Order: sequence, then structure tokens, then C-alpha cells
Amino acid sequence: MLSGANFLMAFLLIRYTTGSDYALFVIAQATIILLVTAQGSLITGPLSLLAPQRPPADRGEMIAAIGVDQRKILRGLALAAAAVVVVGSLFGAWNGTVTMVALATIIAGWATLTREFFRVALLIYSRSQDLLRVDAMYVVLAIGGAGVAIVLPAHFTLAGHAIALSTAIWAVLALAVAGRIGSLLSHRMLSRSLDGAAASAGSMHFWREMWPLGLWSAVGAGIFWLFTQSYNYIIASQIGLEAVADVNATRILLMPAILITVGVRALLTPNAASWLVEFGIGKLVRRLAAAVVLIGCLDLMYFAFLWFFRHRITVDFMHRHIGDLDRLLVLWGCVALLGLGRDILQTALQALKRLKIVAALTGVAAVISIAIMWYGLPRWGAAATLIGQISGETLILIGTVLLILQSHRRARVRAKVDSFAINPPVLPPESVDL
Repeated sequence: MLSGANFLMAFLLIRYTTGSDYALFVIAQATIILLVTAQGSLITGPLSLLAPQRPPADRGEMIAAIGVDQRKILRGLALAAAAVVVVGSLFGAWNGTVTMVALATIIAGWATLTREFFRVALLIYSRSQDLLRVDAMYVVLAIGGAGVAIVLPAHFTLAGHAIALSTAIWAVLALAVAGRIGSLLSHRMLSRSLDGAAASAGSMHFWREMWPLGLWSAVGAGIFWLFTQSYNYIIASQIGLEAVADVNATRILLMPAILITVGVRALLTPNAASWLVEFGIGKLVRRLAAAVVLIGCLDLMYFAFLWFFRHRITVDFMHRHIGDLDRLLVLWGCVALLGLGRDILQTALQALKRLKIVAALTGVAAVISIAIMWYGLPRWGAAATLIGQISGETLILIGTVLLILQSHRRARVRAKVDSFAINPPVLPPESVDL
């Protein structure tokens, strides 16, 4: 639902605004994704694992205490970030539009992180219906806000001074409003569950429990964000905002395939661990490989449809002339297929708990990918960012397959050793040395 809302917001902005406005919104959204990724690794992820194991009273105390600490942390970070943005603007580091978008992003990030915390709390208390209501409210407000942002004025006059407010500013503020209302609604729904929970007893013991769980997850998630989102900043710094808009507008065309991959991975992740225990690594990998082949075939059929109607979709439907469309579309198709293989097969490594080596592999791939992006932009243009992603995705996919094969070999050797220990060979009587 939330991914669909982001897709619709992006489509509205592509169709009805300028490339620069859409690019600024994309960069703001990428920044918010980074913040949510960090929060999920360090706070909400470990909290969702540890809190359900506690008695109800302790569970409420833990959630309340971490919530209070997060509020203090967000307040300090928001003020510091706003100070940096304002000082940078005063020294001419960026123009007024970028300054306003950055300040709106800070507000939207604070509201989104607050909403995400309460979403996780609702999940901890198994309040799935309340969570669905909160998400539905957020989707309606976000999409409605994007629609309103399109028609709001780009300039207004204050005390005789004309102030420019681009569509990107209004769209990011719509995310802030949706996030804030969603957080207030979630907190209200949780008031009964957290009733009587005191956060004054101190929270350091909670953080000491959460930190070991969040450390490697944060490292891996941060590296993955660099790998999948940093291209927006690289393109903006070296080429310009219009190139950012072209690359992301092409990505929107492939969003249905990407969303299918995300959904299938979400379904397979909890099942992979149970399949590993029930059937062993060999059958687990065969099932995952079959899923990759099946979804890959569906993706190829969708790509064929997209290729045939690409100009009608972009010009007539999206109202945008995308530079170097054919090459960008082919490259994004390769990224999507490689990402499909990586996402599905890595659920096996998650079930095997090989998170550290996956983080290291992703880190190496990210360095190579970003280097190719940076040095390839002068030669290949915006397409260099996708060539860099393809290089990194290929390395990760090869490494994932090799790690799975290594784990499979180890499992077979371990099975033979266990079988030998349980049923040792019986020597014939004539071979016994008397």
C-alpha cells in the first residue's frame, strides 16, 4: 500500500510538474528513505524482536522509554540539520528553492520517523487492523497532498517580497502532514496499550540489549542505501536535476516489476527459515531458484510490453520527453532482473544467518558501483549510474550464489559426518586384528 502511494505520487509529479521539481522531490524522498533505514536498523528493528518477548508491563515500559529517547534524538538532529541548511544558504552554498525543500525534508523526516515508530509498536501489539487504518489514512493524505501541491501557487508575496515555493516544496510538506497525522492517530490507538507504562526508570539497559542486534544490520542497511539511492545525489552534483528526473521517470515505468520483487521477498523471508529446517538447504535453494525463474519470465513479458509502447506511455500518458529513453529503459530492466535474483536468493543466506559476509559483499559492490558511476558520468552521461548499479548487482548475485553453494557443500559434509557418527561402518570378522 505504501509503495503504491509513493508510485502514484511520483507519477502525478512527473506528469504535472517540471523535471527539476520532480528531481528535488526524488532527492528528498531518498533522504527520508535513508532516515527510515537507519531507524529500522538501530531502533525499530531490534525493538520489534525484543519487546514481544517481555511481559506486558515490561513491554510497555520498553516501548515508552525508547519512544521518549527517540523524540529527544529527533529534536536534536532536526535542529542541527536545520541550522546547517540555513547557514549553508546564507553562505550561498545552495539557492532558496533548495533551502526550502531541505527544510521541508527535515520536517517530513521527523514526522515520518515518528509515524514509523508507532507503526512498529502497533505490530508489536498485533494491532494489524489499526495499522491498516493508519496506513490507509497516510496513503489518502499523501496522494491527496500531492494533488493539492500541483495546483498550489509557485509564488506568493509576503511584506512586499516575492517568495518562490516550487511544487517540490508543497509535495514534501504533504509527506510531512501525512506523517504527522499518521503518528498522532497511531499514538492515540496505542494509548490503551501503553496506559500506565512509565519511561522514567531509565532506558540504558534497553539500549544495551538492542545495540548488538542493530549494529550489523545498520552497517548493511547503510551500505545498501548507498548502493541503491546514492545515484540521485551523484547525478544531481555532476549533471543536473533534469537528468535525475529522466533516470527516475524511467524507473517509474519498471516500478510494477520492482514492487512484485519486493512483495515476493517479503513473503519468502519468513518462509525461508522454516523451509531450511524442514527440507534442508538443497530443496530451499531449488524453491527459491524456481521463484526467480517464474517471476523473471513474467518480468520479461512486462518488459516486452513496455518496450513496444514506451513512447506512447512516456509522451502521451506521462507528458514527458525522456532523454536517452531506450538505453535507460534497457539498463533499468537489467537492474530489475539482477535485483530479483539477489533479493530472492539472499533470503537463503538470511535463513542461514550469514549477515556479516552479506554486508561485506554489499560493501565491496557499493564501492565498485559508486566508482563506476562517478567516473563514468562524463563518458556515458546519466546511464553511467545504471551501469554502475548493474556492475554492483552482478557482483552481489555471483557472490550470493557462491556463498549458497559453499553453505550447501558444508551441509552435505556435516550430514555425512553425522551419519558416520550415528552409523559407524561395521568391519567384517576376518578383518579384525586378533
